[in-house]
Amino acid sequence: MASNLVPERPLVFSPTLAATIGLDEAILLQVLMDFAAHRPGQLQDQYRWVEIADQELQQALPFWKLADIRRVEASLRNLGMILRRSDNGADSSYLYALNEKVSQGQRASTAASKPVSEPAKQPAARVFRHGAAASSITADWTPDEEWLVQCRHHNIPDEFSLSLVPEFVSYWRDRGEARFSWGNAFFSHVRRRWREEQTRQGARELSSSMHRDWRPSMDALEILVNAGIAQDF
Repeated sequence: MASNLVPERPLVFSPTLAATIGLDEAILLQVLMDFAAHRPGQLQDQYRWVEIADQELQQALPFWKLADIRRVEASLRNLGMILRRSDNGADSSYLYALNEKVSQGQRASTAASKPVSEPAKQPAARVFRHGAAASSITADWTPDEEWLVQCRHHNIPDEFSLSLVPEFVSYWRDRGEARFSWGNAFFSHVRRRWREEQTRQGARELSSSMHRDWRPSMDALEILVNAGIAQDF
């Protein structure tokens, strides 16, 4: 159904994939795939690399800042779904590739416009492989170290993250759903719980009563004096 309310071609992505790896990740992956489908690629080590500038990504995703794009891109790389390398040292242009090797038939049709230097090797992703089947969570499931590292990047301590494993496993075993990446689902669960915990802590601090012996710190008094307010006020 056509509408003047939609001035441009809408983004289309897989709902199933979004439920598996995250909505942001599914959107960015589809945008990268769209770029790859409409421009010549560079074949190196059986991967098809496509040059995409930061400006192009920002134009395609105007609702995100570049920092948001970098965050989601890093998540896709941690999932093992994409590869990225600098384009001959350029600060605002990169070479991207889907983390799946090109078949013999695809190689014949790939336009290699310029040579690509040896890409940095990435470990085979344990959390997602192209063509792998989704699986239910096991009773003894624990997050891989890479997901704990992601949590640490958000200043979430391991003790807090690991304390959520039993409730996470119990919830998803009861639901009986299958996913490609339980690590990504756990990471999202931990971030949500951490935000809730921070909100609760903030509320407790605001609601705590002031002790009768409370006195302002010297820094606070100095700020008042600098503002022209007498200390005996």
